[in-house]
Amino acid sequence: MVYLTRLRLRSRWMIPRFFIANIPILLQLRKAEGFQGGGSIMEAHGVFWTMSLWTNTETMRAFKTCGAHGAVMPKNVDWSIESAGAGWDRDTLPTWAEAHTHLVAHGHATRVRNPTPAHRTLHYAPPKPLFRFHFPSVSRVTAQ
Repeated sequence: MVYLTRLRLRSRWMIPRFFIANIPILLQLRKAEGFQGGGSIMEAHGVFWTMSLWTNTETMRAFKTCGAHGAVMPKNVDWSIESAGAGWDRDTLPTWAEAHTHLVAHGHATRVRNPTPAHRTLHYAPPKPLFRFHFPSVSRVTAQ
């Protein structure tokens, strides 16, 4: 199963805090049971997209709610002005264009304190990456 997220930070001044908070999350992700790989895009204006491939919904939810990720998730309410997620029953990672289409059509907005109009409708433009990141799983790295 694939899980997609998109968030827009409330200010460019939040970007360093966001990156620092993500260091332990990335360490958790690489060791997470069921994680098969993923990636992330950083756009201008503090917009971040992620996609991750999991063996099943249960392992994705365990990662999402526990450890470093679970500790940071509540901060998203104040850190972001747009935030959405979408699950997808498939066994390969989509392209970023496919991910955008799926998130807009099937995603759900997550709670933020000061949402933009786009947050309420999920009317997001396709990603325009400044940077792309790839996250292989430890099991795939060691199997090569």
